[in-house]
Amino acid sequence: MFHIVTDPIDQGADVHPGAGGYVTFIGTVRNEHEGREVLRLGYEAHQGLAEAEGAKVLGEAIERFGLTDAKAVHRVGLLEIGETAVRIDVAAPHRAEAFAACEWIISEIKRRVPVWKKEHYADGDSGWIGTDPVGPARDTPVRRALLIGPWTCPEVVLDLVECGVGSLRLGRHDPDVLVRGGALDQAAAMLRKAFPGLRTETIDGPIDAMTASVAIEGCDVVVDASGDFGTSLVLQRVARKTGVPVVLGRTVAGESQTMTVSPDGPCLECLWPFQHESGSDPVGPADLENQVWSVREAVRSLAGTPLWAGSCRVVDRTTGESLTVRRRVNPRCPACGAGPEPSLTSEPSWEVDSLEAARLALGPLRLIDVREPEESPRPLSGWEHSWSFVPLSIFDPSSVEGPEPVVLVCRSGRRTGHLTDHLRAFGRTDVYSLGGGVVRYGPKDGD
Repeated sequence: MFHIVTDPIDQGADVHPGAGGYVTFIGTVRNEHEGREVLRLGYEAHQGLAEAEGAKVLGEAIERFGLTDAKAVHRVGLLEIGETAVRIDVAAPHRAEAFAACEWIISEIKRRVPVWKKEHYADGDSGWIGTDPVGPARDTPVRRALLIGPWTCPEVVLDLVECGVGSLRLGRHDPDVLVRGGALDQAAAMLRKAFPGLRTETIDGPIDAMTASVAIEGCDVVVDASGDFGTSLVLQRVARKTGVPVVLGRTVAGESQTMTVSPDGPCLECLWPFQHESGSDPVGPADLENQVWSVREAVRSLAGTPLWAGSCRVVDRTTGESLTVRRRVNPRCPACGAGPEPSLTSEPSWEVDSLEAARLALGPLRLIDVREPEESPRPLSGWEHSWSFVPLSIFDPSSVEGPEPVVLVCRSGRRTGHLTDHLRAFGRTDVYSLGGGVVRYGPKDGD
């Protein structure tokens, strides 16, 4: 109906002097879906991640459409027919921007924010309905995914199921966990219960070159959330040969990292071309939030549109701030570069036998110790004035910039050897490594 009135009209929204148009979208629970009678809906969400990503969506909308304000709220729990699930309010100088922004916001919320709904039907059945697919449609051929790591939340896997993955292989890099509790079998049973019709397989034992080849065979994508460097190396090398993308999710010190190793792009060894020494590796498995991002990246990889095939998404786990670090193919990478893996036994020209000899040959030096804090590093006697600490877990190539030659230092020289070769491959020719590390100076100095 349409009315003409003389009384003031209730706007139902905050008034902004610069706004000429207000648009509100309200999404409610309807009683039918694809011909089936719906009784109610159940919503679940990863609250911390959902609120953070939702805030980003609103901020992007304000900047993109020139809004004066934007708000949104999404309900979780069990909702009856007719109840409101989501409400969006936008204000803009003109109506066109307000309408366009409201449409864009709800589309982005459904695409990006980790909120899942489960429909309860009149025939007693129920089914998960995910966010708008960011990958292949549901009627694509059944696909298979390999998941490595602590997968304990079925909602995280929902996006894969929604885009046509009907078979999951599960594996962990820690065989002791399997012996103690049968964690893989429990996870597989949980997923089958959450998604009737989903086929699951489990992989016993650790991932090595032989088991990785068998595990990846027939898979369309791999999601590695194990956080184990050796496991990730094996998976990416085997997957590259078979043309399967691998999404890596892991925690490193206080950071959360997500990246995709595509068959023709930079790999993990291009970014970190070294094996961590025993006891110095701060890498851990992906947490729940990282698993959500990893699965969504896997869906995009299935669609051929990964976001982080040439970069690495890094999130500060304390502040929640995120940034994207660009990755490039290292020409000396043993996995995807043109040359073989460099050997430290060949006495490379960038390896110095002693700091004293290096100072005589190169002049004043700047020393960077890349050992981790848990190794309790300290400077060598007599070199304190030129010594600085930049742990390898947070090392940035800009650390070596400056007018003086840089000598990288670690315990045995193995980490800095590979790191120096990596930096020099990208043009940092004034960087050197202390051969043999600080241990060659004896246990009383720097160790």
